[in-house]
Amino acid sequence: MSGFRARNSQDATLPTALLVAALALTGCTTHRATVELPLREAEPFRGNGSAEVPDRWWHAFGDAALDREIDRALDANYTLLVAWERLREAEALARRTRADRRPDLDLSAGATSTDDSFAGEDGTDLDTGLRAGWEIDLWGRIDALAEADSLRAAASREDYRSATLALSAEVATIWYRLAEARLQQEVLDQQIATNETVLELQRVRFGAGLIRSADVLRQQALLEATRARRIDNRARITLLRHGLAVLQGRPPQEAPENTDALLAKPPPLPAAGLPAELVQRRPDVRAARLQVEAADREIAAALAARYPRLTLSGAVTTSDSGARNLFSDWITELAAGLVAPLIDGGERRADVERTRAVARGLLAEYADVVLISFREVEDALASESLQREKLANLDTQVDLARKTYEQLKVQYLNGVVDYLGVLDALTAEQDLVRERLSARLELLELHIALYRSLAGGFDTARETEEQEDREIEGARPGEKR
Repeated sequence: MSGFRARNSQDATLPTALLVAALALTGCTTHRATVELPLREAEPFRGNGSAEVPDRWWHAFGDAALDREIDRALDANYTLLVAWERLREAEALARRTRADRRPDLDLSAGATSTDDSFAGEDGTDLDTGLRAGWEIDLWGRIDALAEADSLRAAASREDYRSATLALSAEVATIWYRLAEARLQQEVLDQQIATNETVLELQRVRFGAGLIRSADVLRQQALLEATRARRIDNRARITLLRHGLAVLQGRPPQEAPENTDALLAKPPPLPAAGLPAELVQRRPDVRAARLQVEAADREIAAALAARYPRLTLSGAVTTSDSGARNLFSDWITELAAGLVAPLIDGGERRADVERTRAVARGLLAEYADVVLISFREVEDALASESLQREKLANLDTQVDLARKTYEQLKVQYLNGVVDYLGVLDALTAEQDLVRERLSARLELLELHIALYRSLAGGFDTARETEEQEDREIEGARPGEKR
């Protein structure tokens, strides 16, 4: 470290030789690492629709009750709040790193009490001054680190938006599962009523000696099995209500007993667009890319750390044994230092290799996220198309099962067939009715998955308020809201 100390600022002059050396070094070419992102030209998605995907994708269902439930969750969900605070933490870290680009200025002041009884002297020594320090970023090391933290903060914002999409999809899924469970409850109530009526008829026929007791027992077993399914369904409704309450930041004890959830009709198939557009739109893919770019900047910082560093420092101080003459005698200090690494045992080279390995790993993760996003869209499109075919097939099966049961019931009453065939037909019809409801729910869940895989980010109320606060602070410098 080279430096000097001068009495009064008029005598302060930087060492010429040191500045010449620094300027000569800055003539070297700084290294800026680059990373090629893996994005091949993929073929368009198959099974595209034509409907536009809104930013708040659930609005496509046209369900005002669902809109209300998701808005509650976005406002009060604690997992989302954790993601928000992580974003704020990352942004604060980025601001702190950017502050390293500017000089530091500190004010110092002190007082020392002296009491020398042998010399007969006592009193108080006062000192005060300003001290400044600054590292000149010759090779862009500080800039690279600041850019890396800024990119990570941007990735955290994309992570927050991914969390909002995941939360909205989870609420929508639970909401429609509640709707399906309510319909299942109605169907089970109807089936129990039907089975009770048939059981009473069987008991009358048994009393008249027209049938065997086994027929009565079989019908009673079907009735009890249907009642057990209703108990299971009631438990499922309770658990779903608890889950929805927690997603909305409420204790499960406060979950409403009844909801107005209805099993909506799926909206038209959305336009999936091109894979390249999906990569630009999805927040999880954007977050992965930003992490790669941040690692790229850390490579540049690690390479720049192998070159010399130039620091400037200065101080203006004064001291005196009393306050009267404290500011009459000033000492000015200016110093410049150039530190060049010579032997470090390979530490800096190892750090460069470490950052390169981190970047390569993040690059592989980014490629994986891209491929997974493509697969999610293709899976949802293919599954939805097949699910619609399945629903049409189930409609046909239910119709055939109902006709079969009616015909076998007539034949049974006429003594042509035994009751076992009638019972099998009744059980099959009731199972198919419940399965068709489950298939309708599965179609909605596939539609939710498709919208989530295609949707981009949207501004939440927290982000809107944050932006308004920044605008107010920018319009009124120095004032706080």
